[in-house]
Amino acid sequence: MAQFTKGIYKITQVPALHKVIQKSLARSGSIERLVNEIILPKGGEAVLDLGCGAGGIMPLLRSSRYIGVDLNPAHVAAAKANFPEAEFHAGDAIAYLETSSNKFDLITMIGLLHHLDDAQVLRIMAGAKRALNPGGRVVAFDCGFEDGQNPIAYLMSKLDSGRNVRTLDGYLDLERRVFPQASGYLRHDLLRVPYTHVITICPQAAAN
Repeated sequence: MAQFTKGIYKITQVPALHKVIQKSLARSGSIERLVNEIILPKGGEAVLDLGCGAGGIMPLLRSSRYIGVDLNPAHVAAAKANFPEAEFHAGDAIAYLETSSNKFDLITMIGLLHHLDDAQVLRIMAGAKRALNPGGRVVAFDCGFEDGQNPIAYLMSKLDSGRNVRTLDGYLDLERRVFPQASGYLRHDLLRVPYTHVITICPQAAAN
C-alpha cells in the first residue's frame, strides 16, 4: 500500500499528468463551481494562491494582483509558461508567508493543509493572518474523513499522498486557534467518483 501511494504521489508531481488526472476525475465545470460557489472572489482583490500547482485557477479569480506559490518547481515552471502575466514562486508556502511583506485580500489553500502536520497548519494560519488585509479571508479546500463515509471516498482520502487528512472538525480545531470565526462544510459533488471535500473559511476582522 505504501508503495502504491508513493507511485500516485510521483504521478501527481508531473504537471501534464496531474492535469489529466484532475480533468478525468472532476465533473464538468467543477473548477468554475469551486471558484464561483466556494471561493467567491471579488473583482480586483489581491490574491495569494498557496499550493497553486500549474496556476490553472488564476484566470478565474479576476484578481488585481495574483501571486502563486508551490513547492514543485515543475508546476511553477508550467504556470510561468502558461500565465506570464502573473507572479509565481517555487518554494515552501510557510516560508513565503514568514518572509514576505505583501498583503492580500484573499489567500487560497487548495489541497494543501492535508499535507501539513498540526504544527505546520498553525504556522501557515498565523502567517496568513499577518498577510491578510482587514476584512480579508483564507479559503482552504482539502480531502477529508467523515462519519458514515462512502467507502470509495474513504479509500480516496486514505490513499492520498497527504498524510494528514482530517475531519472537518479536525481542520477547524486548528484553524480556530488563529481565526476564532473559522467555519466550514463538506461537499460531495465536485468529482465523478464519491469523494469528501472539506471547505473551511477563515475571516480576518474588518478594520474599525
